[in-house]
Amino acid sequence: MTDEELAANMSKIRRKRLVTSPKFTKDELKKFRRDPRNNFIDLKLLTFLLFIQMVNILSINANGLRDQSKFQKLCSFCSENYNDVVAIQKTFWSDDLVTSFSKFWNGKIFYSCAETHRQGVAFLISKKVEHEVNYIQSFDGRCVHIQLQQDDKLINIDTSMSKLDRCGKTKRTEDKSYNSINQRKF
Repeated sequence: MTDEELAANMSKIRRKRLVTSPKFTKDELKKFRRDPRNNFIDLKLLTFLLFIQMVNILSINANGLRDQSKFQKLCSFCSENYNDVVAIQKTFWSDDLVTSFSKFWNGKIFYSCAETHRQGVAFLISKKVEHEVNYIQSFDGRCVHIQLQQDDKLINIDTSMSKLDRCGKTKRTEDKSYNSINQRKF
């Protein structure tokens, strides 16, 4: 076996170990530091550990997400890309539809539906961060407000679909959802 083949084989073993068990023993970490050929592993390990602690947020305008196969594709895309919080606008969901869709998402779903099924916003929260998310309020099929507590920083996320917000020229004097959220003291 050549040195290149040995290095490639060791790299595969270490990558597998990184994925399956991010908790290394002290001896394994010393071994990584001692061998100069393994310096690139330290960078990969650091990147991996930072990635574990990071919260990935995705926002998407679905323009209708009533099709089960479309929702399943979204769920698989989000899990493959490690998205922890997915904000979806224009879902056009009903309460019954959310109940049937919840089996495809491995985590919590916070949503707001309208009676006409022409609006709707939702958050898909992964199992990784669901204990750090607090539901605040939702109404009108166009606003869901949650809090995400991460490293002593509070992140408020609001998916609003107001006509006033679309062009970014609003003073928010007429926006009912923004005003009610803004008046809340945290």
